[in-house]
Amino acid sequence: MEPAENAEERTAETPLGLPAGFGPSGRAGAPPVQRLRLVFRKGAPLRYIGHLDLARLWERACRRAQLPLAYTLGFTPHPRLTFASPLSLGATSDGELLDMYLREAMHPDELVARVTQQLPAGCSVVSATELPLAGPASSALTRWAEYRVEASALPTGEEAGGGAHQPAAAQGSRWSKRTDSTVAPAGTGPVSELPEQGPARPASERLAPPEPDPPLPTRAVLQTRVQELLAAGALPRQRTRDGKATSYDLRPLVLDIWLEEAQSDLAPERTTLGMMLRLHSSGAGRPDEVSLALGLRARRVHRIRIGLEGDEPARSWLP
Repeated sequence: MEPAENAEERTAETPLGLPAGFGPSGRAGAPPVQRLRLVFRKGAPLRYIGHLDLARLWERACRRAQLPLAYTLGFTPHPRLTFASPLSLGATSDGELLDMYLREAMHPDELVARVTQQLPAGCSVVSATELPLAGPASSALTRWAEYRVEASALPTGEEAGGGAHQPAAAQGSRWSKRTDSTVAPAGTGPVSELPEQGPARPASERLAPPEPDPPLPTRAVLQTRVQELLAAGALPRQRTRDGKATSYDLRPLVLDIWLEEAQSDLAPERTTLGMMLRLHSSGAGRPDEVSLALGLRARRVHRIRIGLEGDEPARSWLP
């Protein structure tokens, strides 16, 4: 049996924020006594942070805030943080949902105040609500999501439902300043002081400057496309992942689409779409695929809110 002195030393070495003395590993497993559901924002500074990195961000913020998180049993304990639905890379949101399990009860306002001080720019808590401990997780209750999408017209000749790709030889940095030699000859200054020898790629493989967005169809044409999509009985599409193509029907995943009022801060080649898409474990609509079905390309995607079971889909601007 382990001596008492060694047990005390092991407890003292436990990282700040991790419980000690429970479960097979001796470090986690105290049963949760409270569950809080947080609504938080993911802003533009974090738009290129993936879902796994976002989960680690929240885990570290909770540890720094010294929240009494409940941990899983086992030799690799993890905090019990459950997200409703991953957000696609490059998208932003005002209504992400996070279920947090605590081993000691806290007032929601106190928890929000403590964790807000540890969150980076672009991430903020909107609200926190206490829920029954034994209720289903938010990830099992998601039914729909509302999006605001800034879109532009597709380039000429690009088919809806698919994207044109540059050949492999033409990929790389468009403004590369690499030189043919990266090692300065003996007796000379650093490479930065040598005369520039030009890009390493031959002229035939250099990328052309990005072309401006094509002219946007008129609002009447866009409205007709929206009505035709909503009236369609089926929209067969294909998704390719890991070299494997999967067929699916896009139409059941679209609950509603509408054109929002013109915004003065948008370029003339951009328009704003509102979308109400299905968000379920059996299938979820993707704003970029819906935009392609309308002959548009999604430039910016913003998720306004997530609807759970029992929530009626309704546009956010409606009374």
